[in-house]
Amino acid sequence: MRGQLIACGHKFASLMGIHHQQYEGKAFYIDDEGDIIRRHVKDQANGLTVGGIQA
Repeated sequence: MRGQLIACGHKFASLMGIHHQQYEGKAFYIDDEGDIIRRHVKDQANGLTVGGIQA
């Protein structure tokens, strides 16, 4: 149990920092009228994470 908690803590700590990601593929969202809108996406996302939570 102790080893698992330590491993989870290491994983959580490793998520801090700036992460750059690139995505290409299908995406969708639901508009204000409840319709599903499908799009092809080719984009980069940059996110700052603090404690594993994206800010």
